[in-house]
Amino acid sequence: MTASAGFSAYGTKLTVGAGATEVKETTKIDVDLGTVDDVDITNNNSADATEETVPGIIRTGVIDIEGNFVPTDTGQAALITALQARTDDLAIVVTCADSGDATFTGTGRVKSFKQTNPYSGKAGFTSQIKVKGKLTFAA
Repeated sequence: MTASAGFSAYGTKLTVGAGATEVKETTKIDVDLGTVDDVDITNNNSADATEETVPGIIRTGVIDIEGNFVPTDTGQAALITALQARTDDLAIVVTCADSGDATFTGTGRVKSFKQTNPYSGKAGFTSQIKVKGKLTFAA
């Protein structure tokens, strides 16, 4: 039996913008690479009267971010600024915390930034970046 190659996500980071500014105090970074549409090519001669599909276009995904809200963090401020400026080509790099430093690199636009203040909890934030085009994966 071989040992697992899995790793802890602790230390994963997100950088944004041309200056590769790190968004600090993130607690969750979810990278959605997108989905492939199904194109229905079913016809009157399809075997066993069964649906037939082929892959269509790739619908781009999103990057969902959660964290501790830190008003002085330049990375969080960069997300807010990009949202308000409607920046369409914000540089994005997600670096996984494994020993090989796997990365997802591309561009996108900030779709949302929500700051939360529950009376009995931490000040937090959530944000979503809509990916523009393909995210490049490197291990």
